[in-house]
Amino acid sequence: MKVFCILMLLTLLTGMATAQENTPPGALAVIENVTLTVTQYDPVKLGVHVSGYFPSGCQTPAEVEQIREENLITITVYQTLDPLVLCPPSTIPYAETIELEGVLDADEYTIQVNDFTLEFTLETLQIENDPLTDGILPTIETISLIEMEEETLLLVSGDQFDGCDLPLEVTVEPDHETLYVTVTRNAESDMECPDDPVHFELTHALEKHPRAEGYEWLIINRFRATLDQPEEEPLPTAEPPTAEGDTMRVLHTIDSVDVLILESFPPQLTLEVRGWQGDGCDLPVQIEEKREGNHIQVEIFREMPPDMMCTMIIKEYSANIRLTGSFEPGTYTIEVNGVVVTVRV
Repeated sequence: MKVFCILMLLTLLTGMATAQENTPPGALAVIENVTLTVTQYDPVKLGVHVSGYFPSGCQTPAEVEQIREENLITITVYQTLDPLVLCPPSTIPYAETIELEGVLDADEYTIQVNDFTLEFTLETLQIENDPLTDGILPTIETISLIEMEEETLLLVSGDQFDGCDLPLEVTVEPDHETLYVTVTRNAESDMECPDDPVHFELTHALEKHPRAEGYEWLIINRFRATLDQPEEEPLPTAEPPTAEGDTMRVLHTIDSVDVLILESFPPQLTLEVRGWQGDGCDLPVQIEEKREGNHIQVEIFREMPPDMMCTMIIKEYSANIRLTGSFEPGTYTIEVNGVVVTVRV
């Protein structure tokens, strides 16, 4: 009996060793590029954007482990593969932004991502010697994106903190999932300026909305905004300015429309509408209704000046809208900002 147990144990250990030896190659990702993004100041935090591929051919989720030993940061990107599963002979693209754990409080660091090594200092990242303190970059307070028919307007406001009212220049640089916009000014070192900050507002035209180009983040100087709004819920499209008061009509985005048939004679209809507006500007919401036969069109919008600055936040919207007139028995089509529902009275 003892001999049998020993033989069984040896068989199990041999099987485990064989399974480890036969683990499919390519569990580690092949890293082709690593870039750094500042995600927080005071204390400093970084995001590490990693791109490359998995040579395994398996559509297995990527796993990430971080180990930090003093100034060495080791990141391992890998897949956990089943040795019994055969993968196709192909490569799987990989790209991800990894938030570094903890804060950075030393001068020099080395980041090891699989076989890719990157050395950097805080000074090279313009963190310790922040150009803001030298008067090169103005501070950013609010940003907003407004989609027009042929372009997207980037609206930026902020302060030139030293009081020098200087011309501003805008440069745009794409980097993987992030669109970097830098607002700079040509300040001379010996220039004398008043102490009161000078407020500024500027408009810069982009060919397309950054989200349509595949970007997830928009960073302007120190201002960081997310662009990961679902594609099926685009930002409200602004129509060209109207002649009355030089404003533009910005539609709300509608998620759902429910129709309530009131117990009256003849029947009347009320709409329960839910949706959102794509910015933080608090302006009156207007409603227009048009009716042609059994088709009712409702528009929910705000009138906004084209140069108005808004914070990039989403505000929820809900309302009960009583449709005008009465409704004889029949089938009606109701359209609210592009969302179409049908009701039978």
